[in-house]
Amino acid sequence: MAEPTLIWLAAGSLSASTADDMVVRWQDSSATVQIASLSAAATQLATTECRLVLSVADVLFTDVALNRKQARHLQRLLPWLLEEQLVDAPDKLYFASGKPIAGRYPVVAYAREGLHALMHTCSELGLEVQGVSVDAQLLAALSPALIALDEQLLVLADNHHGVMIAAADRAAMLPLLGLSELTEQTLSQAELFQVMTVAVRTGQQLELLQGELRPAEQRRGMQLSQPWQRVLIIAAACVALVALMLMAQTWRYSAAAEQQWQQAASLYNQLFPSDKAQALLESQFRSRLSKLGSQSQGGFMALMVPLGESLASHSKAITAKRIQYDERDNTLTVDIEAASYDGLEALRNKVSEGGLSAEIANYRSQGESVTARLRVTTGS
Repeated sequence: MAEPTLIWLAAGSLSASTADDMVVRWQDSSATVQIASLSAAATQLATTECRLVLSVADVLFTDVALNRKQARHLQRLLPWLLEEQLVDAPDKLYFASGKPIAGRYPVVAYAREGLHALMHTCSELGLEVQGVSVDAQLLAALSPALIALDEQLLVLADNHHGVMIAAADRAAMLPLLGLSELTEQTLSQAELFQVMTVAVRTGQQLELLQGELRPAEQRRGMQLSQPWQRVLIIAAACVALVALMLMAQTWRYSAAAEQQWQQAASLYNQLFPSDKAQALLESQFRSRLSKLGSQSQGGFMALMVPLGESLASHSKAITAKRIQYDERDNTLTVDIEAASYDGLEALRNKVSEGGLSAEIANYRSQGESVTARLRVTTGS
């Protein structure tokens, strides 16, 4: 099977409004590099299957250093780790990460709306996009290097860092980047395409099509024989019949549950005539029981005593900044500062050993320390 055609988009394509505004490069059947708009390229390509290569000017291409425990929460941590480098709000971006090299994870952050619009444009042009990559990563084997593209320069500092600058700003920008001695690559555009093709073929790229944007796998295989088709039809009919029976049973149970709820509401009104709202009948009833029962088994002190003992055992590594108690759901929220994420995990484990349930939220790194919010509730 022929490989998908690489379509290399120029800088600014991810924010372009139409296909005519997107300048692209690709190789024709004779391996000659062609330059045209995306709409023109779609009519000239020999195949509709393609892989898009975005310019690093339209994305953030960098890396982050994490230990193994932090890497388990990589997707949640990325917006905070890259906060100072992001142009848009994190909720407007996608984040793709790759396998680590010496503890550093390559990361690409890119605009959600821009990628969705680009995929929609390709679909309207009849292009079947098999994947999306970034040019700086596909050309990382050439780093450190300068690559001239029209009136711009692709600056490859190393395997995980790349930026695009105007050629006219070369003398001013390279010293600021600490790359004054960087030499310009003499490879032709056809040779650059060859380097990117090898990178894709060997799986050295970060795939930006994730989640709902990932292309559906084409299922190719032998057609089922007529007997097997009949068996599948009968099986489907049986499943549908069982589903109808379950729906009927669910309806009966729902009707019975509604009747029981009405009876419970009537009884509750008799017991507590002053309470009019019944939308949260179960929680109201539990609240009444907790007020009537012994306070020694719950409340602020039942949470604070074990938590205080856990904090005391980690007093040198962890500092509590603020403690807030919510009586409605019997929850303690503690803002803490620690020397490392491992210290946070140790505190959470210590609290859990005391019979409580602890959850770390809003983790954030601040120089040589980390801050987080610990939510403590009674154990389940």
